[in-house]
Amino acid sequence: EAILETMLHTYDLRATRSNEVVVEGEVQELISKLRFPAPMPLADADAALQKLTQFASAEGSSSIRLREEAQQTAEQLNHEVKQAQAYETRITEALQSLEAVPATANGIKQLVDLYQLFSNPTKAGVPLGRVMPPSQATIGQAQKSVSIKLRPLLTDVSAELANITS
Repeated sequence: EAILETMLHTYDLRATRSNEVVVEGEVQELISKLRFPAPMPLADADAALQKLTQFASAEGSSSIRLREEAQQTAEQLNHEVKQAQAYETRITEALQSLEAVPATANGIKQLVDLYQLFSNPTKAGVPLGRVMPPSQATIGQAQKSVSIKLRPLLTDVSAELANITS
């Protein structure tokens, strides 16, 4: 390693990857794939982001245009990944708070808010990009859970109101 470093610095040589053509092809394919807004799981997006970032920051890449395009695509994908992570955090926190909702008037309000959150993806802050967070698949089940928990509380409140008015 020391000999190689000495040779590279002494003779002002640059080392390049032996599979540079393959990597450039993979990056070009990835950029082409990301031009179209097809849904992509968060884990796949993280891997693609890492590959694009590595390629964009590598000095040995021969195509400057491809490096710039990889950098721009990585920035866009990074934004979408952050949106998906924020959405995932919000939904996970809402699901955890569902278990601790008390059987009070304030609890009913919290359950109604959670129901609205789960029934309206826009209000929930669903990412508009191609990156799909894992919790998106559990939204339907979460909405059912809120309904199951909300129904008896509303029935009890309705019965109490009926007793008060009669």
